[in-house]
Amino acid sequence: MATNKGYPEIDSRPLRRREGDPSYRTSGNGRSGAGSGTQRSTNAGGQRNTAADSRRTAYAKTQQGSRAGGQRGAYAGSTQGGRAADRNGGYSGGQRSAYPGGQRNRYSGGPQDEEARRRAAARKRERQRRKRRKRIILIVVLILLLAAIATGVYFLLRSPKDETPVNFNPGASTAATQGSTASSDKEPPVISGVQDQTVFVGDSISYKKGVTVTDNVDQDVKLEVDTSKVDLNQAGTYTVTYTATDAAGNQASATATITVEEKPAGYENKAEMESMAQEILDKIITSDMTQMEKAQKIYNWCHGNISYVNTSDKSSWINGAIQAFESHSGDCFNYFAAAKALLTAAGIENIDVVKSDTSHSSHFWSLVNCGDGWYHFDTTPRKGDGDYFFMVTDDQLEEYSKAHDNSHIFDHSLYPATSTKVITDLHARD
Repeated sequence: MATNKGYPEIDSRPLRRREGDPSYRTSGNGRSGAGSGTQRSTNAGGQRNTAADSRRTAYAKTQQGSRAGGQRGAYAGSTQGGRAADRNGGYSGGQRSAYPGGQRNRYSGGPQDEEARRRAAARKRERQRRKRRKRIILIVVLILLLAAIATGVYFLLRSPKDETPVNFNPGASTAATQGSTASSDKEPPVISGVQDQTVFVGDSISYKKGVTVTDNVDQDVKLEVDTSKVDLNQAGTYTVTYTATDAAGNQASATATITVEEKPAGYENKAEMESMAQEILDKIITSDMTQMEKAQKIYNWCHGNISYVNTSDKSSWINGAIQAFESHSGDCFNYFAAAKALLTAAGIENIDVVKSDTSHSSHFWSLVNCGDGWYHFDTTPRKGDGDYFFMVTDDQLEEYSKAHDNSHIFDHSLYPATSTKVITDLHARD
């Protein structure tokens, strides 16, 4: 800041231009005189301009005429319309030029721009919230639409039998239903299909076969059969009692007479034998096997599941097969009979072969044809080595028989000759 000769320092700081400033209002009343009239009147009053500092007051008193004269012109010229001539005009001159580029924009434009930015940000947030709400509403609508479609499809595809009310408490409902019906149900169950039966000594019997129980309320009524008085190993007449009781306590009973007789000579239960043979085949063979593969499975079952004993029922091969199937034991006749039953059930052609020289012992086996010619088929195990008689030729069997006391001697004229092609080694086992 420059200092003039004989004058105190001049405060060149810009005056505050806010209209709300009290000091500006007070000093502004005399600014039009630019230090002559107004400045004198304001400072002559003394203490009225309380906001003006002491330097400004002293300067006003001592420079009453100077600033109005030459100094006024110089100051006005140097500051281009600053504080010299007229304060109102001074801001339009030199010092005013400093505000348009910097402070003026900050004072006038700044707050409005900030408010505009805040409003723009608020509008942007509002648009984003609206977009989110639209997405959520769209998702909810899609979910409801899919649920409605699924429900419609379910009801279209559901059969009438599915229209059973949902029971959320099955135990309580069942108990309540049983309790209510039990008090009003007075009708006993009905037992049907009970018949008298005749069997032979040693046969088995199915007491419940063909017997049914129905009830007007209960769906599943337990049937009890009292067979304590029946003895199937002793000829005689016995009574079997059938009893059925429903949930209400209503009881029904029926009786049947079981007659047990001695078997007649030569009696055969072919149906029972066939049923037992088929049950075994179902476990050991499959439909995609060849005849040769089926024959080998049959041979292995007889050879490995029947134990050799010296006694057997030779009244018929059917009874011999039943004995082998039931007791899993027997002599050569039972082995032969069981193999014959299984081969026949499997559809494999077979012929019975009987040993011709029985002076030492009797023996039974088979000839089978699986499509490649006839072969000997003997499932009876023998002591020592070389007893695997599966698909054996005449020459192989004759050689073994001569070495073992004519074990398989037979009249060749009674049977077809076997194939000469060797399939099995007598010492081999599968």
